[in-house]
Order: sequence, then structure tokens, then C-alpha cells
Amino acid sequence: MLSRDPAKRALHPAQRKRREAVLSFFILFPFVLALLGCALALGIEPRMMLERTAERMFRVTGSNQFAGAQFYSKTIHRVQGVSLSSASRNRRTDSIEERNRQAKRKRLDFVAKDGAVLSWGRIADSRLIDDFMRGNAPTLSLADSPPR
Repeated sequence: MLSRDPAKRALHPAQRKRREAVLSFFILFPFVLALLGCALALGIEPRMMLERTAERMFRVTGSNQFAGAQFYSKTIHRVQGVSLSSASRNRRTDSIEERNRQAKRKRLDFVAKDGAVLSWGRIADSRLIDDFMRGNAPTLSLADSPPR
């Protein structure tokens, strides 16, 4: 049976401290996760490496880096050129506004002979990429620094 005496119901100071620490942890943990997610999203640095493998034939590697560490990479082989395309996804669940917004966004697509596609979001680099593909340099490295 519970006692009505407040002195007997009071928590021991160590128990009270532990309970406050647990409560503080559960309150602050979602904020920490949100801040880490924002840091990851804002700190990702896309990179693209183009390598000449034969005459008018390239290997293109796209990667994402965070704080100098690579965490994603995709390579396509036997690329012959680059084309300008829209970012349309053709999802049935997208609204009309979202479809129009995606159609307005442009990107550069590298398409391999086997149909694999690798995209680069900075269309301002199209002249640099075209000059590289027409020239005879062995490699071209592109980086899109994260926003500050």
C-alpha cells in the first residue's frame, strides 16, 4: 500500500538525477538527429570524374563526399557524349506543380552504351565537359562544393 507520507514517497537524489537525465535525453535526442541530418544534407559534395578510355569513349564516375570521406560512388563505362535533359521523374503521385517544377530544372546526362545514366546537376559545366570530350586530355575532375 502506498504511504501518504511525502517523506516516504520522495525519490532518492540519485534516482531523481537519473530520471532527469533520461528525460533530458529523450527531449534533446530528436533535435540532435535533426541537426545531424541538416549537416549531412548541406555538407554533401558531389564530384564527377571523366576518364578517356579510347577515342571518343569515356568512363564517368560520380561520387558523393562528406567531410572528405566518400560514401557513394557510381561508374558507367563506354560513354560517348553528354546531353541536356530535364529532371522530370514521371511519377504518377507527383502533383502538376511538382511535375512542372521538375521539367524546368535541367541537368546533364551521361548515357552509356548499355543504357546506364549518370547525371550532373551543374549545367554551367557543359562547355568544360564538351571541350574535354573534343580534346585529348586524359581526365577531367568536377566538384560541386556544398553551400556555405
